[in-house]
Amino acid sequence: MEPVYYREAFRWIVSHPLDWLGLEMRKVFYLVVPVGPSYTLHSRLYVIGSVVPYLLAVPLALMGIWAARVRLGRTPGMWLLTAASVLICLVFFPQERFRLPIIDPTLIICAAAWIARTDREFRA
Repeated sequence: MEPVYYREAFRWIVSHPLDWLGLEMRKVFYLVVPVGPSYTLHSRLYVIGSVVPYLLAVPLALMGIWAARVRLGRTPGMWLLTAASVLICLVFFPQERFRLPIIDPTLIICAAAWIARTDREFRA
C-alpha cells in the first residue's frame, strides 16, 4: 500500500499547493513552539517540564547563534543534525517526545555559545 499512499500524497500536494504550504508552516510552528494537544494530554508537571526549559534556552540560543554567526561553519555536524531533524519533522511530524531530544542539543550548544561569549566579555 505504500506506493498508493505516496502517489495520493503527491497528488494532493500538487493539486493543493497552498494548503500544503500552510500544513508545513503549522509543522514548523509546532516543531519550535512546545504547545498543542499532545502536551496537554499529560500532567501539569510534564507541561511545565517541557515548556519552561524552552522558554529559558531559546532566547539564549538565538543570541548564541547571533554571536557565533561568523563561526557557524566550524560546527557543520551540529547544523547537519539540526537540518536533518527539521526535514524529518516536516515530512513525518512525529510526536513531541521524538522531536524534543533532537532539537535540545542545538539549543543547549547555542545557549552555551552565548554564555561563553558574555563570560569572556565580562572577564575582559
